[in-house]
Amino acid sequence: MNRLEVIGVAIGAITACSVGSGCVSAGASASNSMNPPSRPLIVELLALDLSTCGRCRGTDRNIEAAVHELRPILTRTGVSLQFRKTVVRTAQQAAILRFRSSPTVRINGRDVPIEFRESRCGDCTSLVERKPCEVDCRVWVWHGREYTEAPKELIVDAILRAYPAAFEDSPPAPTEPFELPENLKRFFASRS
Repeated sequence: MNRLEVIGVAIGAITACSVGSGCVSAGASASNSMNPPSRPLIVELLALDLSTCGRCRGTDRNIEAAVHELRPILTRTGVSLQFRKTVVRTAQQAAILRFRSSPTVRINGRDVPIEFRESRCGDCTSLVERKPCEVDCRVWVWHGREYTEAPKELIVDAILRAYPAAFEDSPPAPTEPFELPENLKRFFASRS
């Protein structure tokens, strides 16, 4: 059995206990564990650009690969793994989305990275119409190394860690005030 098959079996056992009327022993069956209700687990990509920026395009590819790998396993457990992409085009949209940096990956509305870092992004800087304006984009930290694209393994890990959230109520909407970072204010101002 490969790593994902082992995870799938473990998730199936957890789901039988959490979705069904109770836990079932190995070899037994429960009607609810065969067709558990579908619960969404939504992976979102928010980005400044999906055509020019290498960081955003690479993160997009890695999310697609992670979702493709995990969807069949999670589907068997009653979880509908979905992937949504949003290109953030205005400062107003960025504020509504509480968009801190590009690219942003969220699972069920929660940001993925534990540690927040950015570095200069030449691709996004090239998108600005009025110079000078330099743009910083997200850097992903995974096992002590920095990556300019979210590694597929980081995304797989984040999805699996978020799996129990598919069986919980949606997180409450944030109540703390949000201010668009200066970096993004400059980016959007340079494009208007």
